[in-house]
This record gives sequence, structure tokens and C-alpha cells, in this order.
Amino acid sequence: MKIKFFALIIFLLSIMDMFSQMVIQSLDSQFNVTTNKSLVKYIRTINEVNKNYFLAQINYQTGELMMTGGYLDTLLTIPQGEFMYFFANGVKESQGYYYNGQRVGVWERWSFDGTRKSNRYYTELSELSILK
Repeated sequence: MKIKFFALIIFLLSIMDMFSQMVIQSLDSQFNVTTNKSLVKYIRTINEVNKNYFLAQINYQTGELMMTGGYLDTLLTIPQGEFMYFFANGVKESQGYYYNGQRVGVWERWSFDGTRKSNRYYTELSELSILK
């Protein structure tokens, strides 16, 4: 019985995945969408979580992860939630949170060789005027 239940769950998840919106875009060095293969520096994958939230991942043209994060709009201009950025060598460059397009709280940072850099501090979420 348990095997049938898990098989059903996996089947339903795969169907949901088939209907989710995913867009793959080629980007130039300025992160503009391009169809010119000689200008491609990055590949962006966008997954629509719901009508108000989109997860984006950018990879270097060589395949290494460059960035992950979410956005509140289809044009990807309002970052929201946790973001992580990586150097081309795979080392994490920075990690922190956005709220409605603004960096909030502590952003951790690293050097190209993986050594810690000083953190950057932004307005805490509780201090934003839109929450008062």
C-alpha cells in the first residue's frame, strides 16, 4: 500500500512539473536577452512558482551556477527572498535576502578563493517604513 501511495505522489508531482512554466533565456554580458550566439555569456532559467513569484537561476555559459533568487514580477525587476551569487570557480560570492526589491538584513560575502569578507548590513525587515 505504501509503495502505491508513493508512486501516486511521484506521478502527481511529475504531472504538476509538466504544467509549470519554465523559460530559458540566453543573456549577453550586460544580462540582456540575446539571440546572437556569439554574445551569449549567461543562461537564465525562470520557473513560475505562481502568478506573483518567479524563481530564476543564472548559469555561466560554461555551466557553473552564477545566481539563484526569486522575483515578484515577470520582468525580474523586483527581487524577493533569498539570493545567492557565485564566482565562476564555484565559490559562493554573497548570500542574503531581498524584500520587495530592497536588500535587507545581513549579507554574507566571500572572496574568490573562499575566504570570508566582512558582512554588509542593510535595513532590517522590521525597520522598513512600509511595515510600520
